[in-house]
Amino acid sequence: MRTDHNNEAVRAEEPGVVRTIGWVYVVLGGLAGAAALLLRTSAPVLLVSAVLQLVVGWGLVTGRAWAYFVALALAAVNTISGLVLLVQGVAGILVPLLVNGLVLGSLVRHDVRRWAGLSGNG
Repeated sequence: MRTDHNNEAVRAEEPGVVRTIGWVYVVLGGLAGAAALLLRTSAPVLLVSAVLQLVVGWGLVTGRAWAYFVALALAAVNTISGLVLLVQGVAGILVPLLVNGLVLGSLVRHDVRRWAGLSGNG
C-alpha cells in the first residue's frame, strides 16, 4: 500500500476491470431477479442469487474492497460447480462456465489484488 505526503495509506487506483465485473454482476442479478418473478418453481434460490449478485455488483461498481472478496468466492464456487456440471454432461453450462472463468481470472490479476489490498508489491 502506498502512502501520501502525510504518510497516510493510499489505496491503489481501482482497475477498470473491477467496475466492469461489477456491472456484469448487476446485469446478471437483474436477469436472475426477473427470472425469479417469472419462474415460480425455483424462485427462492433465484431471488437469493439475484440479491447477492446485485449487492456484490454494486459494491464493485462503487469500489468497495469487501465486494472483491465476495465476488472472488462467488466466481470460484461457480467455476468449480460449472466444471463439475460440464463433466456430468449438463447442456448449457459452457457459457456460464466461461463467464465465471473470465471473472475469476480477472479477479486474480496482480493489479486487482493490489487494489483489494492483497499485494504489497508494486
